[in-house]
Amino acid sequence: MNMLRALFILPALLVGALAGGCTTNPDALKLGLQYQQPASGCGDIYLTISNAAHTEYLIVSVDRQAVVLDTTTRTFDLATSPNGISVTIDRYAYAPSLPKYCNDVISASDPKPATWRAISGSVTITLSTNSVPFGTPYTATATLKNLVFQSPSGDEKATLTEQTLKDVVVGWYAG
Repeated sequence: MNMLRALFILPALLVGALAGGCTTNPDALKLGLQYQQPASGCGDIYLTISNAAHTEYLIVSVDRQAVVLDTTTRTFDLATSPNGISVTIDRYAYAPSLPKYCNDVISASDPKPATWRAISGSVTITLSTNSVPFGTPYTATATLKNLVFQSPSGDEKATLTEQTLKDVVVGWYAG
């Protein structure tokens, strides 16, 4: 009888131990800062790249109405950059089934991310064309150097030494 009871109790204990050791709070997770996946993009300039597990997304967003860009390579200091440039990392506890980036389909059951914001460092942007008619694809390259990200609580910082999102197709809109 004791052996039979053990066969039922052991799996329950194992599941409890494993669940207790995992957190679903993305605020409690450290950044890995390893982005190997191909970069993707949309909008006027909205670039994303994820880690292999799809639990971290590095996002570069530039509002072309606020920031004038052409094919001339321009570098911006994020500590003093103009409005319209944002570099963030969305950190998820587990990979969402439908990432919200350049996608007009979302899942209400997907996890919510903790968003870390770059507070210093530089972003260099190069575009493949000067004038962009609405909805016409073109490419953008963003090179990030020495970015310091701040956690949502403001208590932690993480540094991304260098990352390039090269020749990403943008200029199109989901939906």
